[in-house]
Amino acid sequence: MSNQTSYDRTKDLEAFDERKTGVKGLLYKATGEIQVPSIFIRPLEDRLKDLSTCPENITIPIIDLTHVNKDGTKLFHEQNDEVKKEYYSRDNSKVVTYKTNYDFYKSKAANWRDSFSVNTLFTAGSFDPQELPPICREAIVEYLKYTIKLGELILKLLSLALGLKPDYLSKLGSSQGWEFVCHYYPACPEPELTLGQTKHTDSSFVTVLLQDHIGGLQVLHDNQWVNITPHPGALIVNIGNLLQIISNDKLKSVSHRVIAQTVGPRVSTALFFEGLFSSPEKHGPIKELLSEKTQPIYKDFTIQEFYTHFFSTAAFDERKTGVKGLLDEAKGELQVPSIFVRPLEDRSKDFSTCNENISIPIIDLTHVNKDGFSKAEIVKEMLSASETWGFFQVVNHGIPMEVLDNMIKGTRMFHEQDDEVKKQYYNRDNFKAVSYSTNYDLYKSKAANWRDTLSLKPNHLSNIRDSQAWTFVCHYYPACPEPELTLGASKHTDSSFITLLLQDHIGGLQVLRDNQWVNVKPRPGALIVNIGDLLQIISNDKLKSVSHRVIAQTVGPRVSIALFLRGFRKSPKIYGPIKELLSQENQPIYKEFSLEEFYTHFFSRPVDQSGLDYFKL
Repeated sequence: MSNQTSYDRTKDLEAFDERKTGVKGLLYKATGEIQVPSIFIRPLEDRLKDLSTCPENITIPIIDLTHVNKDGTKLFHEQNDEVKKEYYSRDNSKVVTYKTNYDFYKSKAANWRDSFSVNTLFTAGSFDPQELPPICREAIVEYLKYTIKLGELILKLLSLALGLKPDYLSKLGSSQGWEFVCHYYPACPEPELTLGQTKHTDSSFVTVLLQDHIGGLQVLHDNQWVNITPHPGALIVNIGNLLQIISNDKLKSVSHRVIAQTVGPRVSTALFFEGLFSSPEKHGPIKELLSEKTQPIYKDFTIQEFYTHFFSTAAFDERKTGVKGLLDEAKGELQVPSIFVRPLEDRSKDFSTCNENISIPIIDLTHVNKDGFSKAEIVKEMLSASETWGFFQVVNHGIPMEVLDNMIKGTRMFHEQDDEVKKQYYNRDNFKAVSYSTNYDLYKSKAANWRDTLSLKPNHLSNIRDSQAWTFVCHYYPACPEPELTLGASKHTDSSFITLLLQDHIGGLQVLRDNQWVNVKPRPGALIVNIGDLLQIISNDKLKSVSHRVIAQTVGPRVSIALFLRGFRKSPKIYGPIKELLSQENQPIYKEFSLEEFYTHFFSRPVDQSGLDYFKL
């Protein structure tokens, strides 16, 4: 039986995702008995807390209606992997995608399931049938023709059930935006370790589900899991969160899940009626259902606000307009969205900010390149700053003021241009040379940072010497309405050998020294230099990589530009403490490693945790 040992989960997730063949691909490639991979294994404490399954012969009510077929879903998932890979994507702006688990990088354990989806939440129900895979195109188009009509009929019947006019729910736009998902649950060799689908409720108004004969769907009723026995030709309808809210809890959105099984594959198709994402109309408890005795339980909201909360970071990311887009769209007072709010315990544990008038050392490079000038004094200053602060500013460095000013201006110009232009660069593909996004760790951090970033990785610029050795980022920190709730950049150290930073006049950068945050005051024309983790390691702790952060502020935008000198990640060279710095009295503190190993670990750990301890002997 599989068991969960200490392992690099992020690396395993990325490796699985990179193959683009899903759960089915695991079984197809296995030449013998397969064990459930660690990324799918539910934590033991979750499995132990599982509610029991009802042994009685009960199930959900059956209402006579129906017609359709499931062959198209099976045909898609069981065709050649290379054909399916063309559709494999985590880009939620795409209408047609295929993937394993939408929350693959956020869940405690992945689900034993692959899914193909058609999402029209952002296109008001419209899609191009030619985008569908040819092998199942006809089946899907035919199925949707019937089930969309059926969904509209169910909404009319539910309107009547609530004592409303038949078209009441339809007029809310409840059927205008929908998502159609074709799930494929392969047979599982160790079903007790994982789930086909974790316990959840649906975000929709209603969901219409077709399942095959295998079964596995369970509904939570009276603290027991009730099996939904497949009924030939039947469609399952369930109430979603949106309908529970607007019915003021009269209709119930109930938790359900799908168990993994040794038999399979199980196939199901779900049509979620999700509403019109772009509608400015406010939704809330229906007024006709309220009275003196029945007061509203929920506040009013737009569909966009609802899904922004429901899918939190995913919904924010899909908009591709960054933090600045939030402010642009607010057109007035804005509260910091919940995905940016730091947990109260983190805010309460914050170190204080130093009130003394101290700052990081300033080093003047005026004469450093002049003939006959001894560099000894500057070297001494630089060494002292690197040993004690890990940070220093350099002035008179030879870069013209005009170049610095234009760089700051250029960064602002990019971030303040039209959203439709910026969206062309918005992506989370770490292999792209140029990308624009909000927070590289958006899906992993406890709270998102109040910052947008344009980054350049020069692996495609052959005219740049040592082109694959650095990363260049242009940060944009909009003014924040509630700066006490969030940060511009969380406490962290840099992975680089060294980092060169240009900041504008706004300020906000802080360095941790003696358990206090010290403000790094902007100085016209200065560049900030800080030691990164790699240089601390190879100097055997002689030079210090120090924690720093950027606070959010009511003034802004703040602009900064950082150049991280990182080395070539794919280099076969082995790094470790420099031999010339070692002696009998100064033994190596760190083990040797490749840059690939170093960066794989660095970017898989929480951003506020040290990247050094893993490499210590």
